[in-house]
Amino acid sequence: MRSVPSPTKPNGLGLTWDRAREGDQVVKSEGGRNILLTQSNLVTELEGMVFDRKEMPQGIGFYFIQACL
Repeated sequence: MRSVPSPTKPNGLGLTWDRAREGDQVVKSEGGRNILLTQSNLVTELEGMVFDRKEMPQGIGFYFIQACL
């Protein structure tokens, strides 16, 4: 999955399916699989954020939340 600017929320982020590209920051699972791709220019947007999943009536959803420090 790739983090992308949200088309509907100013200063928001969304997710889309994609493959790694040159220059991406890549978060890997413990097993070594790519789980989150981020363009270098969005890395500062994700500082202090947590990527999580949540089960909802519509199915499983993924989202970013501000980390509690």
